[in-house]
Amino acid sequence: GLASGGTGCTNINACSASPGPCHAQANCTDNPAPALGATCACTTGYEGDGTSDGTGCTDTDACLASPCHTEATCADNPAPDLGATCACNAGFDGDGRAAGSGCTALTTLPLPLTTAVP
Repeated sequence: GLASGGTGCTNINACSASPGPCHAQANCTDNPAPALGATCACTTGYEGDGTSDGTGCTDTDACLASPCHTEATCADNPAPDLGATCACNAGFDGDGRAAGSGCTALTTLPLPLTTAVP
């Protein structure tokens, strides 16, 4: 939008409005005049429309993409970190990642037989 200052018109920066048009986890870019408003984009690790009156920005759940092996537990890395942490379940060993070494069952060696000596 434009505002008159008596000597002409100047652009009104929609990003400086209070409250702002964008969610706290979004970058705001003013749409220069004659356009109105602003463009909002969620920062790294977040998804949504970025607006304060829309879906806003929520943490992207990296576990939804199933990055972990079937025998591993997935924990989303909270934004702004990306990705997930995979940990093999009890009885399994490996990096836990579906695209890595995965998880392999631990094998136990049989105990040696002992013989009582009379």
